[in-house]
Amino acid sequence: MQSTSLNHMFYYGALRTTTKKMPVKGKYKILFKDGSEDVVETRVLSAKSKDYFSYKLLNEKVTVYPEDTKSVTRLWDEFEVAGEPFGDHWLFKTIEGSINGYSKLPNTTGAESLLFIQKGDGERLPFNPTNVLELVNDQEGGNEALNNGDYFGAIVEYNQKKSNNSSCERLEEDRPLLRGPDARGTFGLREVFD
Repeated sequence: MQSTSLNHMFYYGALRTTTKKMPVKGKYKILFKDGSEDVVETRVLSAKSKDYFSYKLLNEKVTVYPEDTKSVTRLWDEFEVAGEPFGDHWLFKTIEGSINGYSKLPNTTGAESLLFIQKGDGERLPFNPTNVLELVNDQEGGNEALNNGDYFGAIVEYNQKKSNNSSCERLEEDRPLLRGPDARGTFGLREVFD
């Protein structure tokens, strides 16, 4: 998928050509291709369909683009969310389970921010009804969320049912985790309830 398409998907049809601060200011560990790393307080910025970080290090302005990095990690006190370069953007794994979900920003969870889904180590597919149906079709007993047209919920429900037999991260009572803001708008690990 071309980066223009990814940007188009993220901005819901309105391509941006001006610098836009995205709502993700925080501590990031940036691992560069040469093996060096910076840990900085910054946010993901976007200009002309390309994401980047901009920060000062030793009184010098540093600008980092996805092609300069091996990975970036958003650090919180209790956990971290890793991202990897994908064209002109970074993708962050915001759903972890039998089906993983990837967003352009590390602190977003929900259908509106999900860009790609991936079953196991398979191919990353764009998040859309057709691909969700394809990935959850092996589920016995049906999927209530899917029957209601809630494709994001269908992934969560699928991961809940599969979590007993997978290596998905879990809290007590085998509830899979979503990474990102909880229902109160704070950041952290959010339990998925039945």
